[in-house]
Amino acid sequence: MGPPSAGPIPGQSWMGARVLRRLLRAGAIREAGAGYFLDEAAYAAYRSRRSRNTALIMAPVVAVAIVVIWWASTR
Repeated sequence: MGPPSAGPIPGQSWMGARVLRRLLRAGAIREAGAGYFLDEAAYAAYRSRRSRNTALIMAPVVAVAIVVIWWASTR
């Protein structure tokens, strides 16, 4: 998609406005005149970063949970 496909974004809740700001900061949504358009490559990179960050956060949590469950079962 590109600037010719830009369109307005209808009114949003506070959460929708927050998501829009986050996507604008990430460059996944770009402004073009009176509207916005999706930069597909930037959006894919944004999703990839978020998935990687989630995995990096969840891996130690899962590891600790496994150790705690194992420890509790051996008592």
